[in-house]
Amino acid sequence: MVDDTAEVIPQWVLCTALPSEAAPLRKRLRRHGARLRSHSAWPGSVCARWHGEAVVLGTLGMRAARLREFDEFLAQWPPQRGMLLLGFAGGLVPTWRPGEIALATAVVDARANEGTEGTWHVPASAHALAQVAAARAGVSVKAARLLTHTHVITDPDIKATLAQRSGCDLVEMEAAPFVALAERHQLDWLCVRSVFDTAVERLPALERLAQARGLNVLRELAILASTQPRSFASLPRLARRSAACGRKLVEFADAFFAAVAENTLGRTQPEQSSDHD
Repeated sequence: MVDDTAEVIPQWVLCTALPSEAAPLRKRLRRHGARLRSHSAWPGSVCARWHGEAVVLGTLGMRAARLREFDEFLAQWPPQRGMLLLGFAGGLVPTWRPGEIALATAVVDARANEGTEGTWHVPASAHALAQVAAARAGVSVKAARLLTHTHVITDPDIKATLAQRSGCDLVEMEAAPFVALAERHQLDWLCVRSVFDTAVERLPALERLAQARGLNVLRELAILASTQPRSFASLPRLARRSAACGRKLVEFADAFFAAVAENTLGRTQPEQSSDHD
């Protein structure tokens, strides 16, 4: 539920791919007593205060399908401090476990040519702030190279091949266009992912279900039950894992904005006058 509309200059823009990934973030804002208002320049987004920081939260769509309208929003309302992308990713190497939080040090576009083209490295200041936030809150994060692919990778053999070719740890579908847009607008950025599946897991083909809305969800469930009964039976387990990954992302975001607010207050505190002047 959104209270009303507003035009707010954001300090931060927080993005997810899907509304289901944004839902736990909205829930946490509500729990903090934040008033959620729809930002008039970005349909479907909300703006609120998170530990005092003005945040606009919106969705990019799977594969960043809504990137054009997000670009238009940034042209009118560039955030004063930076952009964060939160969501899920799949493991490419066996060292990653479900629920672990990955802080991207680099993002690689799988569609780019060989060489350095299509590779971005996280701004040092933003990365340092995220590490400080996680350490203060006791949130465990691991550095990772993210590979942005064009579709969901469900096959362990393909995951292993991608890991070898790219040197990346995790795979997802939105970071590269998100980062390219941030760089074009000269904005600091962070990509934070919660690991959903491991490198050795074979996921069911759930891409159509993930994008379904309303009655189409029931239709996709019926198709899955009739064509892939084993995959259908795994849905409750995957739903529990998705909820756990979402909670981990909320935990990080809460720690991040608390640390940002504390850092800002520390910089703006007036100097104490001396009694010995």
